Amino acid sequence: MPVSVSDLREAKPQQWRDAADDIARAAKKCGQMASFAGDEVAKTLGQCWKGDTGESARRRFVKHAEDFSAAKEVLQSLVKVYDTLADEIEGAQSSLESVLDYARKHDLKIQESGRVQLDHPVASKPGSDSHMEPVDHAQMLVDEALNRANKADVEAARDLRTIAGLTNVSDVALIRQALEDDSPLALALRLNQGRGDIHPINVSQSQLRAVENAARETGISKKLLLSILWQEQQ
Repeated sequence: MPVSVSDLREAKPQQWRDAADDIARAAKKCGQMASFAGDEVAKTLGQCWKGDTGESARRRFVKHAEDFSAAKEVLQSLVKVYDTLADEIEGAQSSLESVLDYARKHDLKIQESGRVQLDHPVASKPGSDSHMEPVDHAQMLVDEALNRANKADVEAARDLRTIAGLTNVSDVALIRQALEDDSPLALALRLNQGRGDIHPINVSQSQLRAVENAARETGISKKLLLSILWQEQQ
């Protein structure tokens, strides 16, 4: 749904900045926990607790470290999304407020959709459209502001859906690949971001069962694995 004039004016970018600050603190904590679980606890267990039980405990803490590292990557990407959205919306708001001031000074009316009109009829010479120049100028500026806000909104929504698809992934390298705009994995995730459920794919029941088994064994979400499979079929 396109961003309207009131949507843009009433947006509160500072709330996204505040959320980004909270998430950044959580990401830092995850990094600290990953370091503690992997570098200290797992290492100590490996040195002090020999045998199969000790090795099992060590592997468990290594897995904890991987999970915390993955969470750190995802949270850091979320910080970037919120900060970028706040920057873009603030810029669009500033532009919109400027053109609203311009409209008041030139007796123009700006509708919710962003359409600019004369606030009242203006007498003009036959064949002259000079009285429409302020309208055209204001329309251009309004369009720029709303388009900027719409673009920021669409991109943030896309990035948030991508991040949501990574919540069960503990492979840091895979997460980093998915967060690269032009990577095959990122493209596969975007193909999976239409309305409704996962994008239809032409696979057999045995393949679907294999995907389910892989999801259980690796911790990678079934939806993400199906996205990759869909891409491989293209």
